[in-house]
Amino acid sequence: MLQFDPYVMIETSEKRPSSIAAAGWTANQMKYINLLESTTAEDLPTVQEIVRRHFVEHEGKCHLYGSVTGFRFIFSPTESIVLNIEGNELRRENGQFWPRSISMGDRDRVTLAP
Repeated sequence: MLQFDPYVMIETSEKRPSSIAAAGWTANQMKYINLLESTTAEDLPTVQEIVRRHFVEHEGKCHLYGSVTGFRFIFSPTESIVLNIEGNELRRENGQFWPRSISMGDRDRVTLAP
């Protein structure tokens, strides 16, 4: 069984990568920000700073996926916090967030190994 580790999924303007081969070769890591194993919902202020810095450092872009439109802080296999590009909390959502997927809420969901 796979071990869950908290992460941030980068939400983007494009749902599919411009190069499926490149996305597969890199295990689609451009769509994720890995967090420490001990990260919980109480660490939201730290995660907000991480996503703000990521947005600035990457100039609001996600390689192969276009513009960054937001972030999803996934702190358990079934719980997440949706953040805008400034890192502000928009809402909390429950769902199936593990194993990782390249999209959330799509019928065309493709699951990837971590």
